[in-house]
Amino acid sequence: MSYSTLILALAWGALAGYFALRVVDSLVAAGFCVHGLLKVRWSRLSKKVTTGQVKPDVILRLLVRVCLYALFFLVLLQMGDRYVRRTFWFEYVGNAGLSFALAATVMFVFHLRWSWYRLRIYWKISHEYDYAEKRRRTLLLRN
Repeated sequence: MSYSTLILALAWGALAGYFALRVVDSLVAAGFCVHGLLKVRWSRLSKKVTTGQVKPDVILRLLVRVCLYALFFLVLLQMGDRYVRRTFWFEYVGNAGLSFALAATVMFVFHLRWSWYRLRIYWKISHEYDYAEKRRRTLLLRN
């Protein structure tokens, strides 16, 4: 295995690991949004009077955003795979495949903490009353 193949495997593995993590966390966040929507809908159907509910339009905006993120990173992952296979004749076998898998795993694990942080924010936005508005106001005040 040449150095150029090794560098390509490590670089593409790192990018692919990051893209895969973003696809996974976006799909999990979409699940959180759907759960929040069903929770709000169930409360309305059961005719319980609750004052502290998240607005469905906030959850829908978040759902659309995370679905677009998932689609974007999935397209980037697919385009990168096609480019690497066609241009560099890269195959996911042997030492190159092992280097790719190692780099992808390291990048996936390295960014897992930030992904977990993002998922907690998505959960709070879709499940905690007035969290999205408070967060927006805080971000506006910081800037």
